[in-house]
Amino acid sequence: MTRPVHTTPPGDTAGLARPRHTRAVRVAGVATLIVAVIYVVALAVFNVVAARQLVSQVDTQLKRTLQAAQSGEPAAAAAQRRGDKDVGGAPVLLWEVSADGQAKALSDTAPALPAGAWLPSGKPDTRRIDNVTFRLRALPRGHDWVVAGQSLFDVQHIRNVLFTGELVASPVLLAAVFLAALGIGLQASGPVEQARRRQLEFTADASHELRTPLSVIEAETGLAL
Repeated sequence: MTRPVHTTPPGDTAGLARPRHTRAVRVAGVATLIVAVIYVVALAVFNVVAARQLVSQVDTQLKRTLQAAQSGEPAAAAAQRRGDKDVGGAPVLLWEVSADGQAKALSDTAPALPAGAWLPSGKPDTRRIDNVTFRLRALPRGHDWVVAGQSLFDVQHIRNVLFTGELVASPVLLAAVFLAALGIGLQASGPVEQARRRQLEFTADASHELRTPLSVIEAETGLAL
């Protein structure tokens, strides 16, 4: 007996389109996943670079203020004159530390400076003072030290704004990538699907044409046996 050949009924375009759509969705999903990974890595690098750039601006501001105070300009006047507008205009606070380690605030709004909060090497450092994150830097002036500090609240605020914007933009971007990849996949798979459809039609026609001769041969063989 001949084995029945399962073919797609004529006019059943939905059955033919389903594999095409399934493959296109899979390809679009993989492409979107790859773009998402690259996007996350790029955002991580960008956020790190942006944060370092913002902190670098604060360090430059502290250095300029300390140099002005070290050159003999009154420290409070130096801090007021060199206000940095690039990082939100957070005020630079100044302290004077005597040789015996006693810290005296030179700015009205400066909190008490804990002992050892600054580095004698002159390198900037980040410390928490009264639950506020400060960037601190010190330079010697005679036998004493002048310590400058600036709150990193504005830097953290800018980072939070960037992060929020990235979170809002990410779903929109990934959805656009998925739809674009899906459209390209459907368009690119058109010739392949057309060839597959022609193959199915050829198989159906060949099966139909061969069914009668095979039945005759089978009948003649049965009679001969």
